[in-house]
Amino acid sequence: MVAFLRALATSGKVAEAARTVGMTRHSAYRLRKRLGPQFSEVWERARKIGVVARQSDTFRGPAAAR
Repeated sequence: MVAFLRALATSGKVAEAARTVGMTRHSAYRLRKRLGPQFSEVWERARKIGVVARQSDTFRGPAAAR
């Protein structure tokens, strides 16, 4: 669960984060539903962090990755 949230905070994409930890996108959403609203809040925060990180990487361009 923690590894998934870390991956989500890195990528901002549920499917990518799920693959990183050996889950399917569908099983990640089932986990979210099963764990309830508090987990959903943490999930959404992690996803937003990942989206911002991804946008920052895009904005900086390939030269920033060096």
